[in-house]
Amino acid sequence: MDHKIRAVKKYFIRILVAIVLHFIIKLFDQTYEGKLLVFDQRGSLFLIFFVLFFLLIWEIGDLIYKYSVNKILKKYDIIRQFIYLVIILTVYGLIVMVLFTISYSLFDIILFDLHHYSGEYQFFDFDANLGMFAGYMGILLFNGQIYLFNHWKKERFLSEQLQKENFQAKYEVLKNQIDPHFFFNNLSVLTSLIYKNQDLAAEYINQLSKIYRYILEKRDEILVPLQDELTFLDSYFFLIKIRHENHIAFSVDLDVQTINNSYLPPNTLQMLIENAIKHNQVSDNEPLKISISENDTFLVIKNTLKRRKLIEETSKLGLENIRNRYILLSGGKVMIAEDAGSFIVSLPKLGKEIYESTHIRR
Repeated sequence: MDHKIRAVKKYFIRILVAIVLHFIIKLFDQTYEGKLLVFDQRGSLFLIFFVLFFLLIWEIGDLIYKYSVNKILKKYDIIRQFIYLVIILTVYGLIVMVLFTISYSLFDIILFDLHHYSGEYQFFDFDANLGMFAGYMGILLFNGQIYLFNHWKKERFLSEQLQKENFQAKYEVLKNQIDPHFFFNNLSVLTSLIYKNQDLAAEYINQLSKIYRYILEKRDEILVPLQDELTFLDSYFFLIKIRHENHIAFSVDLDVQTINNSYLPPNTLQMLIENAIKHNQVSDNEPLKISISENDTFLVIKNTLKRRKLIEETSKLGLENIRNRYILLSGGKVMIAEDAGSFIVSLPKLGKEIYESTHIRR
């Protein structure tokens, strides 16, 4: 019902604008001799003709606008989008202007045997075109202001939502890294290494510092290169391998082009791996196998599934956070599935154009 009401309001306003613009055309048309409010047979038919013509060109203009914004201009920032959109719609306006003059001339010639112009340019008149184009440009500028305002509101909303999601992600990562269980486990491992292998203990401290440095350095980033995230995972898995020894196996099978040209929200892979370790049993006989691979459109994070029997129910905020960030960034959908003893999360590949657009937005 609301949709129908909005549609009625939209066309009511457009008809009112068309009626006003038709008076402007009459003002430029000397055949009306200033009788703008006289609605004889010709005046009434011209009003009907112009309203229908105007509604048609506005509908086509809407289609051009939507196609341009969604298919052609979405890779540009808002200023360039607006400039290119004005150019595209201005060209369309010039075409409409000529078509109107020809249609208007034919309207008068066929119905009233009235020839506005004579000679070679009988279907073109500067005054009539100027009136039509002036009205069209007024509407274009008005719509442009609405476009800028709506776009600004949308970008502000997306930016605020993305900041909220990033804050939640940083909170989850920091909580996982600094919570007593993780912290004391690392202290325990480090204490043991100091007595057994001082060189390994020094490297353990080095890798642990890299983890915290990465989290702090990327805390304000919306997207990071996949290469950086994999480098971070090297440090993270150094700690994991010392703590769990051969109970966890980790592999990466990605194309070099994918590694060099893909981006993702910071700490995404770490959050998924942390969940896999937290929720599954590990042992020498049945190690937890975690792999990162790809297909044409997704990065695929897969782990063997053998859930711990005694574990607290979680709110799944981590997975929900990752889903929401991908929706906000690209509209892409994170796929989650269980298949033959495996838990699989598929992340849409994000390229450089998405990375650049997020930096423009910021």
